[in-house]
Amino acid sequence: MRLVSMLLKVVVVLAAAWGCALMAGRLGPWKAMAIWAAVMGVLCAGIALAISRQSAGKITVLNYLMGYVLQWGYRIGKGKLSKIATISWIIWMLVGTAAVLATRVHATTFAAGSGTEPQGRGTAVMVLLTLSWIIDGAALCYLLGVVATSGKHNRLLGSLGPVMGVLLLMIGGSAGLVLYNHSLAAAKIALLIAGGPVLLVGLLYGVFMVVIVVSGRKTRWN
Repeated sequence: MRLVSMLLKVVVVLAAAWGCALMAGRLGPWKAMAIWAAVMGVLCAGIALAISRQSAGKITVLNYLMGYVLQWGYRIGKGKLSKIATISWIIWMLVGTAAVLATRVHATTFAAGSGTEPQGRGTAVMVLLTLSWIIDGAALCYLLGVVATSGKHNRLLGSLGPVMGVLLLMIGGSAGLVLYNHSLAAAKIALLIAGGPVLLVGLLYGVFMVVIVVSGRKTRWN
C-alpha cells in the first residue's frame, strides 16, 4: 500500500507539472506562474486551515487530499500545519517553475527553427529533463529536512553537504546549459547531468534489492 501511495503522489506531481506546462504554452510563462502560485497557495492554505479545524482523530476526505497537496515539509515543519503548507507551496512553485522553464525553452527552440520541425530538442527530452529536475529537487529538499531536524547539524552537514552541493550543481548546470544552448546535443548533455546520477543510483539500488530478495533476508551486503 505504501508503494502504491508513493506512486500516486508521483503521478499527481507529474500531472500537475504537465498542467502547468500546458497553461504556460497558452497564456505565457508569467501569467501561468501567477495563476499557478495563486491556485497552489489557496489549495495549500485552504487544506491546512480545514484540517486544523477538524475534530481530533476524525478522518475525512481532507486527510487524503492533504497527503497529495501537502506532500512536503513534515520533517522541517515538525508537525505544524502552517510550516508544512508553506514548504509544500514553495516546492509546488519549484515544480511549476521547472515545467514552465522546460516548456519555454522548447517553445523558443521551435520558434527559432524553420519549417514545421523544431530545431534542437524534442518534447521527450524536455519531459525527461523536467522529471530529472523534480527528482533532484525532491532529494535536495529531503536532505535539507534531515539536516534541519537533526540534533547534530554540523556533523550531518559535513557528510551530506557535498551531496547537496552536487545536487545543486546538477540542477543549476543542466538548467543553465539548456538556456544557453538550444541544440539537441546540449539538451542530451543536460539530461545526462540532471538524470544520469539519479538513474545510476536507482539501478544500483534495484540490483541490491533483487539480490536481497533472491538470496534471502540473512544475506549481508558485504
